[in-house]
Amino acid sequence: MISFLNSGLSEARQKGEKMKPVGCVLCGCNRLIKCDGMFECEICGTRYTSASARKLLGKVSCVHEDLSVEIKNNNQSEKDKTASEFLVESGMLIRYTGKTKKVVIPDNVIIIGAYAFKNCERLTEVIIPDSVNEIKEYAFCGCTELKTIAIPNSITRIREGAFKNCKNLFSFALPSRITRIEAFLLAGCKKITNVSIPAEVLSIEEGAFKECSGLSSLTIPNNVKYIGDSAFYCCTKLTSISIPTSVTMIGKEAFSGCRRLDAIYLSSSIRTIGPRAFEGCTSLNPKHTFIPENMSVKDKKLFVNSGFLEKGYCDECGSKLIYNSSLNYYY
Repeated sequence: MISFLNSGLSEARQKGEKMKPVGCVLCGCNRLIKCDGMFECEICGTRYTSASARKLLGKVSCVHEDLSVEIKNNNQSEKDKTASEFLVESGMLIRYTGKTKKVVIPDNVIIIGAYAFKNCERLTEVIIPDSVNEIKEYAFCGCTELKTIAIPNSITRIREGAFKNCKNLFSFALPSRITRIEAFLLAGCKKITNVSIPAEVLSIEEGAFKECSGLSSLTIPNNVKYIGDSAFYCCTKLTSISIPTSVTMIGKEAFSGCRRLDAIYLSSSIRTIGPRAFEGCTSLNPKHTFIPENMSVKDKKLFVNSGFLEKGYCDECGSKLIYNSSLNYYY
């Protein structure tokens, strides 16, 4: 609200003269706050002298030199306050500057930019509108108190590390249209217990679920061809995993440190397995583990420190596993 503390305003109104609203010349905001004898734009912080503020009001014939202007902010709507917390440029949310626990992203946002919410430690809940189609790298990384996030199916790509180290995140559903689980996407999200991987996903990249120590249930869909290095490293509550026939490559340390992993089913279509892929899987039980007859453990580091080697299942002890020249192991 703009108040003229001078009787001249009443005169102007009686004469029917119009007055232009206050507006910042840089951002167009119509709210200027009086501060230390000057006037400051509430949005961009541009400061104006009293004389400049008077010019922004337009020409009023009865305005006297001793005119004083008081701009009050107590009637600002909650919607306006919220909108000012989002820096949006050409449809991309560059940065969130607010401090509220629950955030509803405005529907003029198309892309959530890299690091837009990084280390917003008070944030607990986020709602993303259907207008958004992409989340950039590390957008929510380090939001340690974030518990729930609603992600619409309009999103077709979530970039690397977008939710890395959101250690209290427990309610999370991947959108159905993504085709890759990007590197370190949910790394360090210790409260997530299960994840439904969309049917169209073709690859699970490096460290995607690394140290998701609460993850106990997971189904890998039939379209996945590649499981990256350390993809499920130290998922200590994971008890079983079935590798579909579509998978041809498993990266190094992919399931390393999954100490409760009791059963694993490997497909005969796998052609490449990285070193230490199942290192430290101390609960692996040969009776619950299926390895095709055409596959062998040529790389002795593959099951190092696992229940498999403890029970003598390796090439050296004459087990049923035989060498297959078409299977590649890399170091």
